[in-house]
Amino acid sequence: GTLNGQLYKIGSKKFIDGDKSLTKNATESYISINDKTIGKFVFESEFRSGIIQTLNVLSENYTIHILSGDKDRDKLFLQNNAPGIKELHFEQSPQDKLMYIEQLEKVSKKCLMIGDGLNDSGALDKANCGVAISEDAFRFTPSSDAILDASKLKDLPQILSHSKFAIVVLKTCFAFSIIYNIIGLSFAISGMLTPLIAAILMPISSISVVLISTFMVRIRT
Repeated sequence: GTLNGQLYKIGSKKFIDGDKSLTKNATESYISINDKTIGKFVFESEFRSGIIQTLNVLSENYTIHILSGDKDRDKLFLQNNAPGIKELHFEQSPQDKLMYIEQLEKVSKKCLMIGDGLNDSGALDKANCGVAISEDAFRFTPSSDAILDASKLKDLPQILSHSKFAIVVLKTCFAFSIIYNIIGLSFAISGMLTPLIAAILMPISSISVVLISTFMVRIRT
């Protein structure tokens, strides 16, 4: 941008002065005025509380892929503390993340993408399920299928487990409903049901589905 006739830039070292050399293991943003570099910001990363334990639990049942736009200074830490994660990719642009998701889906992988910034929006939209992490549920978040409060990220294994169980409950109820209606229809076609009995059996079907789902949830809890 320009202000009072002066040109201001903020961005990577390559953007500021064309220097492609990068400071290893540092995430930096440089500032220049009239193409003269005057300083830089160095960003330190910080892991969310409980995230390493969460990653270790998830890696027992899922293949975890880490896609980060930062430098790889945290790679060794993750390798030592979350050895179940084999796919660690750093210095990823938003386009890189999007293409990575596309490649996984091309080999018939079901992808759950979790991101917390606009640079993840393309990948969140492309994934089978995109979950945006937000510090404030009422704040603007990237387009996604779900929004998860950042403080609940550590509960992700339980959330996924509940989601899988919900699918089981739905399939069970659908199966019961189909079988119930097939049996009822066969009796109706044979003329063995009076209209009054049919009128009684129909709401019983709905009540039974509610009872089955409630019973299954009670057993789980």
